[in-house]
Amino acid sequence: MARNRTYDRLHPGALLATTFRAGDDLSVRLRLSRRSDAPAVRRFLEGLDLESRRLRFFSPMPVVRGATVRHFTAHDPRRRTCLVATAPRGGTEEVLGLADASISAARTAEIAIVVADEVRGRGIGSLLVGALAALAARQGATRLKAEMLPHNEPMVALMRGIGPTVLAFEEGNAVAYTRLEPEPLGRGVPPRRAGRRLREHGTPRRAQPSGRSQRAISAPMRSP
Repeated sequence: MARNRTYDRLHPGALLATTFRAGDDLSVRLRLSRRSDAPAVRRFLEGLDLESRRLRFFSPMPVVRGATVRHFTAHDPRRRTCLVATAPRGGTEEVLGLADASISAARTAEIAIVVADEVRGRGIGSLLVGALAALAARQGATRLKAEMLPHNEPMVALMRGIGPTVLAFEEGNAVAYTRLEPEPLGRGVPPRRAGRRLREHGTPRRAQPSGRSQRAISAPMRSP
């Protein structure tokens, strides 16, 4: 399994100030979500097919409720981190992926991501998981946890791209636990030096994809 270069390469601050190439025609940026993202997040969630929603929310969720949108846009940053992957399209900033993480007292970061159906397989899932891992490690987490429906192989592959991963079954669902290394390569590269590091190694044109599908990934905490 190829190592997730996003996790290895950049300081967390630089992750949120870098443009990544997801193929020749798509430039993606990661940033923290905000309340003003609510309309774009709703459009993104409504654009997911029912199977993607089922994998992410453990239910097809035929109607996107306001509480679900607020889960991603009106969170307490002291308790949970929410990221959006965006790209400029049609003169606006379009959401192509969402990711969130919360760190427990046991220093475990519970994570979940979801990627737009039309850009699956272009590395956006790897970018999001790598960024969550880097941010979680910076906050003291020693492992990641992702709860998912059984046979969600794309998510398992993304977790293994971060580090050693153990699979278990808890309350009928599959759970992946991934160990975070104390000092991954590149963790200490601050934002002011990130440009030089990227020039040395090349901007990630395509972070390692899961191998088959970047379809939605299940949430460790069910959103409302």
